[in-house]
Amino acid sequence: MRTGEIAKAFQVDPSTVRRWCDRGCPHEWKGPQRSFSIEAVRAWVEEQKAKRERERTESQRLRAEKRESAKRRRELAEKIMRVCWSVSRASHEAAVKRLARMSEEVLANMLRFWEGVEKERRGAG
Repeated sequence: MRTGEIAKAFQVDPSTVRRWCDRGCPHEWKGPQRSFSIEAVRAWVEEQKAKRERERTESQRLRAEKRESAKRRRELAEKIMRVCWSVSRASHEAAVKRLARMSEEVLANMLRFWEGVEKERRGAG
């Protein structure tokens, strides 16, 4: 089959078929014209649809992970602020006990954050 026949079979413009060829659609050159096997083109088109679906699914998964990460960060930020508030309201010992229940990673990140805030405060003042 030729380009125009494949275009009709798939109900697309011949320029679309040429773009498919540029993207790897199987074809052979017979003189100055492309020649296609409808079965090979159909398989390639289905493979491309499946690939796009996998990419879409992966993109959705990544967006969901990003939303979940943002939610966890918000929860940690709220927890940190509650702890910081407790320092100003409660005794130092009670605050240390609350902080001691947090993971080392959270504490290290919290310390880096507050050290940065302190640096900015000193620089602005």
